[in-house]
Amino acid sequence: MKHIKRTVIYGLFILIILGLASGRLFQIMRVQQLNRELIMACSRLDAAKARETLEAGASPDSVDYKMWQQPSLIDGAGMLFARTPQAPTYHASALQIAFETSRGDLSNGEQRLFPILHALLAHGASPDVRSRETRALVDEMSMYRCERCLALLLEHGAVPDEPGPCLARACDIGDIHIARLLLKRGASPNERVCISCTTSSTPLGYSISRNNSAMAAILLESGANPNQRLGSDEMTCLEFANFAHYSAIVALLKKHGAKQRQ
Repeated sequence: MKHIKRTVIYGLFILIILGLASGRLFQIMRVQQLNRELIMACSRLDAAKARETLEAGASPDSVDYKMWQQPSLIDGAGMLFARTPQAPTYHASALQIAFETSRGDLSNGEQRLFPILHALLAHGASPDVRSRETRALVDEMSMYRCERCLALLLEHGAVPDEPGPCLARACDIGDIHIARLLLKRGASPNERVCISCTTSSTPLGYSISRNNSAMAAILLESGANPNQRLGSDEMTCLEFANFAHYSAIVALLKKHGAKQRQ
């Protein structure tokens, strides 16, 4: 009798363990399926589906490597992979796939990319991901002048590899919000960079050339040198502002110690 009771107890114990294991296995399989659906949604820039899968429990940073071999994903994501899909060298997260899919037409594609980027970051996706050229995604957004996506990545803590060029571009387009975020990330207001492939200048130089006194004020308050030269023509910022009749910038530069050359 005792032997029967012991057998029944052991049997019930094994059934409980099997039940728990099968439940855990089902949960893992369910998450994997959601991850695949999220990757597919990102490859199609389907923001509604991406949000749905994230809210259901998909991981924004997961990669399902089995998906790499499917033609539909390769067609949707464009040139994501190496020449031989059987041995991919670029392992992309959902956020990276969304960026690569929209890369071909970011001037228009940003409108579709932004809601997916917002959903992924809101659910904990890492903002410090890289493109297939191994550049930081925040640097790519700066190069493509995707202002909304760039600001969103910076707000979530993304750190650019090249903060100087990013700051110069922000000054060139006049985006004060992005400039403030980059200055907080350690971008130098005195770094001379070339963003137009014609001549180099500093963030202050780009803001002055655009007659943006508000941007210039932020840079000067952040330590920009008021006596620096503007571009390759050897004019100082003050000389250029005087020449262009930018009276507000002239007053601002003098306030921060700019001196007229003799």
